Amino acid sequence: DKARVRSKLYAEGLSALRSTSLREALRWDRWQFDGPAVLKPANGTGSALCFTVSSMDELRAAAARVREADVINPLMKEYILTHGEFVLEEKADGELLSVESLLCRGDFHCIGLTGRYVLAHDPVVEQGLFFPYHHPRKPEIIARAETFHRSLDIFHGATHLEVMVAKDGSVELIDFNARFSGFASIVSFGEVFGMRFEAVLTDVACGAEPDLSFLSAGTRFAAEMVVLPPPHVTEFRDIVLPPGSIAGRAMKTAGQKLTGRADQLDAVGMFIITGDTAEQANGQALEDRR
Repeated sequence: DKARVRSKLYAEGLSALRSTSLREALRWDRWQFDGPAVLKPANGTGSALCFTVSSMDELRAAAARVREADVINPLMKEYILTHGEFVLEEKADGELLSVESLLCRGDFHCIGLTGRYVLAHDPVVEQGLFFPYHHPRKPEIIARAETFHRSLDIFHGATHLEVMVAKDGSVELIDFNARFSGFASIVSFGEVFGMRFEAVLTDVACGAEPDLSFLSAGTRFAAEMVVLPPPHVTEFRDIVLPPGSIAGRAMKTAGQKLTGRADQLDAVGMFIITGDTAEQANGQALEDRR
């Protein structure tokens, strides 16, 4: 529940972002935040039904979209609508990335940081992931992530935290997922570490002590790319994935309807590019996107 998580972190001084429920915000007679805010489901996924607003008019328009619940994935729609309120929270500025971790009976182990490719005109929409991401503030980010885990009493299992890192180095939690990273990250991590990463997750899930020796070994690099259709396209026909990519697949079936907005839920395909260096993997992935 994003609302409860934000409230707890704010009360403990671990977040500077104020938040309120959509129901309460709609009672305002004027905009009460200093800047823009993000409206999102208290329980959501995939950036579905997330809107950036900065005035009462924009909030009311977004609330109308929420009532329509225009989510093309039926399971995702059901999950969002049956699990709580919508929350409005102040927008964090900075770079969005994620922290991938394992907790083994209270012991915190960071697997690495994941960078983001985002849509230029709407940074809320993810276009892909890059792992491992060697951010210059990696030690501070990991330390903050561990603090978030302790605050929320997370004891055992895999986690995927989305955080915003500001220019001054401050780290805000954007989303706490008590699960492993999505898309095809199990495949990517296996390619990066040269091992079957699913075996590590299985050990943790079964309560067995996982072999984490891979954390001290060298790595390769992987970029997971998500392909969106052009705006206003409302039906998926076909997709040709780049040669040399791995784990490529179409994410829609021929003839399936699209929203036409080209948002994250309209993704029509994905693929993974790997490289021995970060520059090689990133360069090839960007070339293949084009």
